[in-house]
Amino acid sequence: MPTVRRSAAALLLLLLLSAGRVADALLTPKARGLTLEEIFGMIQSEVEFDFDTTEGALVSRLWDASNEFEWEKALGDELLLDRKYPYLLCNTFRKASGRRISGYERSDMLREEIESHFGEEHGESDRRYYLRTLYNEEDYYCAYGQLPATVASEMEGDQYIVQPVTASLKMMKGSVDRMQKAEIFADPAAEPTLDVLLCPGVAMKGDVMPAGDGASEESGETTTITIEDVDSPEGTAETSFILETDEEEIPDWMVRDILSELMPTTVASKLASAMEETVFLLSEAYGNRTSPVAAGDDPEDVAAANSRSKLWKGLVSDYQKSGMCDAVYSSRLSWSVVRASDPDNDSSVVHVRFNATGASEYDAGCLMTLSLAIANHPD
Repeated sequence: MPTVRRSAAALLLLLLLSAGRVADALLTPKARGLTLEEIFGMIQSEVEFDFDTTEGALVSRLWDASNEFEWEKALGDELLLDRKYPYLLCNTFRKASGRRISGYERSDMLREEIESHFGEEHGESDRRYYLRTLYNEEDYYCAYGQLPATVASEMEGDQYIVQPVTASLKMMKGSVDRMQKAEIFADPAAEPTLDVLLCPGVAMKGDVMPAGDGASEESGETTTITIEDVDSPEGTAETSFILETDEEEIPDWMVRDILSELMPTTVASKLASAMEETVFLLSEAYGNRTSPVAAGDDPEDVAAANSRSKLWKGLVSDYQKSGMCDAVYSSRLSWSVVRASDPDNDSSVVHVRFNATGASEYDAGCLMTLSLAIANHPD
């Protein structure tokens, strides 16, 4: 349960949110994040397209602003929801002697650094974390894991990199293009599917899934998103090997976080789920940095930077705000999970299938908007 100290911090956060000073006032990460060049060499993701401008000051400002935006969200999630946030955690340590250091040694150093920053305000669930290796080469060791923002921000040292996992990083490269072209709807008899890798340690084999509304958010058993991919003929190495294993149905309450963002039904959920305030490319923070007057950049660079933002804004306006897809989301989706057993080496997978019955010309737009809500889920 959240401590009194954390509850007081949450109250302070609410006051600072209204003043727009959360990140500056409460949390300044001590380690650097990944550069775009490092990401392009390490991960095949939609970052390459969401930040598609010519090289220069604009793209660097946008990437820096994106990270600031995610850190602010991460702090809000910890203090208001007692929820951890996903990060890419890297160790680039090299011995002065020039002797090579193994990924195992770098991983141990990373864990020691993480554990040194847990304090009395962090409970048992905060301290339970897993690191799944993402990249292990001579120069870098990087792993994916969930941590409280107040722990991740304290990691320090030139050898460490702490990168919040943005929505763009969670989407496999090319997935948006395939959805735009509606290739997955070419066969009317097929069921289009989103395959979602969960955060390490979520919905593992042996976990107890509460079966009703009494389930606690602190249980960690939510349908949380790490990396998302759309089925295509070529498939992906990360998901294709487990698509035929046994699946379990997911209780309705487990998808509520995602669907409430798409179909808010109460005043509270509408305020909490405004996609424009939780997706950087839709946010005022993004718009302020791509204003030609404010930025003073080449208009062609600004137009390139805004192209993906305009795509998402159009989809949210046409399919989410309009309610056009509400019936699709409430009646034509089925959710199932394939559970993993080793959180440090494997992730559970959620399959979200579209029922082909009742297919319409706007299904592709509904699927794309759903994919954004899934990728934006902070767990």
